[in-house]
Amino acid sequence: MFKKFLNTIYKLSIVLISLLIIAYSAILLLFFQRNNWFNDSFRDNFSYYPFFRNIFKLHDFGDGKGDYLDSKKFPKLLIEIDSLKDYELSSETKKEILKYLDEICQKPEEIEIIEDDIIYDDRLSFNMDEIKNLQKDYRDYYPQKDQAVLYIINLNKFSDSPTNIGTTTQETSMAIFEGTISNLPSYKDSQLFLERSTILHEFGHLLGLDHSEDPYSVMFEAVEVIGGEVDIRTCDFSQEDLKIIEGIRASYN
Repeated sequence: MFKKFLNTIYKLSIVLISLLIIAYSAILLLFFQRNNWFNDSFRDNFSYYPFFRNIFKLHDFGDGKGDYLDSKKFPKLLIEIDSLKDYELSSETKKEILKYLDEICQKPEEIEIIEDDIIYDDRLSFNMDEIKNLQKDYRDYYPQKDQAVLYIINLNKFSDSPTNIGTTTQETSMAIFEGTISNLPSYKDSQLFLERSTILHEFGHLLGLDHSEDPYSVMFEAVEVIGGEVDIRTCDFSQEDLKIIEGIRASYN
């Protein structure tokens, strides 16, 4: 009798595990396809929690926006910066980024920057897979229960798109291509503005912002590419950008 009971439990367990695997696979597929009702209705609910982002592989730009804009759940913000040797951000840029992110994220506690590692690698450029592998090797900090994390890796060039000077890599990380920036004719006089606008542009994507058609917006597509006809000295988040950001923030409060 007891043996029969155990056999029944075993069979039920197999059925239950199979159903869970099917359900998990279906959810992954729906999230991967993006353009469907399930993704539109539930992605933000799942991606709000770092645990579910890892479980369901929600690592696209915008999936981590709650970390930055919900200051009750994430009152702290840590910025971790790793750089390829000789491609470090200027101290002025770091001060500017602290100022801007403080205004945008409105964290009740002070934002902290940690310059963690110098990367010794003689490759002339990196593709996205190589960048993500570097992140796995060098990134030390990830979102915790009360702390959001922004990871910035400074490299030389992006082989997937050589004209890009920045890109998001996952939902809480970005790559800046200092080698490409430093080769621009305007670099000597505009290093601060080039670095600042590129980082703000990529951070806007992490908040869920798409490219803007406003040439004065930091989200204008030309900001992140070589030769874009945009005045980086004046570009900032537009009123429309800020309206979208405030709408996202309000949804968490």
